[in-house]
Amino acid sequence: MYRLIMVFVIALSNLIVVGQDPKVLELEKQMEQLNTISDINKKRFEVGEISQFIKNYLLRSDSAWDALTHIKSIYRVQSDDRKVQVAGYLIGTYPDAVQFEWFIRCCDQPEIKVYHFSDELHRDGSNGDLLPNFKLQLQTIVRNQISFYQLVVSKGHKSETILMCDDVMLKSLFEEVSEASNNEMKEAINRMILERLNQLWLDESTMANAFRQFKRMKTLFSQDKKVKICTYNVQKEGFTHDFYGAVIRPAKNNVSQVYSLIDQTNKIRSPERASLSNEKWFGAVYIDLVETVVSDRTYYTLLGYKGNDEFVKTRVLDVMYFQNNRLRFGSSIFKNGRLTRHRMIYKYSAGATMMMRYDRKLKMIVMDNLAPAQSFYRGVHRYYGPDFSYNAYRFKKGYWELKQDIDLRNAKGANAPLNSDR
Repeated sequence: MYRLIMVFVIALSNLIVVGQDPKVLELEKQMEQLNTISDINKKRFEVGEISQFIKNYLLRSDSAWDALTHIKSIYRVQSDDRKVQVAGYLIGTYPDAVQFEWFIRCCDQPEIKVYHFSDELHRDGSNGDLLPNFKLQLQTIVRNQISFYQLVVSKGHKSETILMCDDVMLKSLFEEVSEASNNEMKEAINRMILERLNQLWLDESTMANAFRQFKRMKTLFSQDKKVKICTYNVQKEGFTHDFYGAVIRPAKNNVSQVYSLIDQTNKIRSPERASLSNEKWFGAVYIDLVETVVSDRTYYTLLGYKGNDEFVKTRVLDVMYFQNNRLRFGSSIFKNGRLTRHRMIYKYSAGATMMMRYDRKLKMIVMDNLAPAQSFYRGVHRYYGPDFSYNAYRFKKGYWELKQDIDLRNAKGANAPLNSDR
């Protein structure tokens, strides 16, 4: 009799699940069929369809989150306060890799928000498992009365970390600010971003952290390990850009020294000649850093991308250094013949792509030469673009000296990856 009752209860519970939402069972079947698809393009298409369904499904009430419990291939974890939930699933792609499709569900506001991400992980084991002992953990860390939600993805019996995000809430806010429809919303969201970032920057334990999961923010380290630079931009209405970030230095007592960067681009006259500070900054997203030493002073040369408006893109070469513990930007070390500049600014057509990178084998900053499409457009940057010749800056006797019309075809390191427009 007892067994009959248990069988009846289990059967009834299954009927209730099916009755509540048959789409969950259909989703489970689709996910099981994924592993039978051999065509990689078809599989990727199906993954996209499934991920879109899961994202839309999670936008529903909390019952949607609970319903996913019945799909064994979906991993789930949530914070103790239930404000943040993370779900994800694995799918084999290439022979040596698996794709981790994951979702952040933010429940701390009246409106539930869900963001979807995809990361490629290395396949492990030969027993047919995608990743043995795959596990998600979500830990709450409180910094200055702000809760940070750290996600750790691990594998194997020793719980080897294969993916880590310092704060899934912050990762979600970066997505939210890019999707916001007006400047007022963008500014409000960005204030929350900066509030959380400032706490991460101040925490000495994060000094060596590259923040790789915050893909909308670029993080650079100096070779001497004394400087870390984080920069990002927020695109506003009308193709304008505001830039944000910080320069971080190690400090004692577990608190880093943070120099907040205040973008004052519109207030800077003659930026190629201006000496600036972190409070008056010619904003950019820095994509590379080159370290040089002159007379016992370390200079950090910065290669930056300054976004674009409707017609023109901008790139910048700047230099940063410390003077009496104060952060300074700009110095007359960029040399073209007898002329020197504090920084170099390159403007060109929004429809073009400019290569600019530091070649560590050649020890030069190499770049496309920009020229107008026709001579009568000289000075009108919306008509500028690469002319298939190259220039370079080589550091010599305390200056970055311009070398024009260099030949990169036979130069060592010429096949290194190009650092062009994002």
